[in-house]
Amino acid sequence: MFIADSVEECPKKSYNPFDKFELYIVPLVRFARAFFIFRGPIMIAANDNKKPAKLLCYRELSETRGIGYSRRHLYTLETEHKFPKRVPLGENRVGWIESEIDGWIAERAASRAA
Repeated sequence: MFIADSVEECPKKSYNPFDKFELYIVPLVRFARAFFIFRGPIMIAANDNKKPAKLLCYRELSETRGIGYSRRHLYTLETEHKFPKRVPLGENRVGWIESEIDGWIAERAASRAA
């Protein structure tokens, strides 16, 4: 045991963020475990026989689906809720979900027939 003769000789205790670990972190971990045990994690079954969503880039909209709108016009239609919303893929990359585009085309064809 260290006994100091003066205040200057006392070792200074530095701040350690893990000192409060059991006070703050442990209850959060217990809550998270209880939440996932009783509610279950959000998972999609691997054998649900659904195809994964395919994304179409801007070029594929015109080449495979025949949608020849400009990028600006597509953005305008999206904000007016007249075209499926784009999915941001990166900083300068977007895509559209293929099934939503096909549904939009089918909807336009159905309105034409009516």
